[in-house]
Amino acid sequence: MAGVLGRWGDGSELPIVLDLLRAIRAHANKMGSGLNVWLNIRSYPAVLIFTAYGLGLTRAARWPTLHALFFAAITRPYRDPERVLNELFLWSWPGGDNDYWQGLEGFERRKTALSDHLLDVFSAWAKSFAGVAPEFELLFERFEMLASLSFLDTVETGDIEAALANPAPNNWNWMPVGRSGWHGEVRERLMKEIQSDAMRKALLDAGFARGNQKHLELALTNFGRIAGRMRF
Repeated sequence: MAGVLGRWGDGSELPIVLDLLRAIRAHANKMGSGLNVWLNIRSYPAVLIFTAYGLGLTRAARWPTLHALFFAAITRPYRDPERVLNELFLWSWPGGDNDYWQGLEGFERRKTALSDHLLDVFSAWAKSFAGVAPEFELLFERFEMLASLSFLDTVETGDIEAALANPAPNNWNWMPVGRSGWHGEVRERLMKEIQSDAMRKALLDAGFARGNQKHLELALTNFGRIAGRMRF
C-alpha cells in the first residue's frame, strides 16, 4: 500500500505515511530490555514501509516528496528528533548492522546483506506499483543512491570539500551505502544519470544537495570514494 501511495499519490498522503513510521517506531521503543539484536530490529516494519514508499516515489520521479520523506523528523526516546533517513535507512538504522543480516541463509558473505535482502523482498512486492520492470534492480539502487547522497545534505559544502581534498582513498564523509557501492556497472550508470542536465536540475529543484550543483558533485565524489573501498 505504501508503494502504491508513492507511485500514484499527490503529496497529500505523505503525512499518513509519516504517521505510520512514527507509530511503529514508538511501539518498537516501548520494549527496553532483552538482547540488543532483537530490540534493534523491532522497527523493521517501519523500514519496509519507508523503503516501499521511497521506491514508489522513485518510480514516479516524485523528487520533492522523496526529499520531504528523507528530511521529515521522527522522534527518539530521550533524544532530539532525527531525520527519517537517519533512522530507517540501511546501517544508519539501529537494526541495520551487517552482522545481523549475514545471519540469513545464503547471506553469510554479503557485503551489503540488508540491502540485498530488501532487494529480494521488493523484487516480488514492488510488482503492484513498479510494474514488471526488467530493470527493477536499477530502480532499487537509484532509490538507495539518492538516499545515500542525501546524508550529506546536512554537512557544509566546504566541509565535504575539505575532507575530499586529501586524495587518499580512505578520506570521505560518512554515509551508508547499499549494493551500488560494490555493484560497479549499476553505480556508474546511475552516476551518469544523476549528472545529466535533466536529472541534475530536477533533483536540485527538489532540494537535494541543498539545491547546489557543487554540493551534489562533491557528494557523488564522496560516494565514489566509499565505493572504491567496498570493492575489496
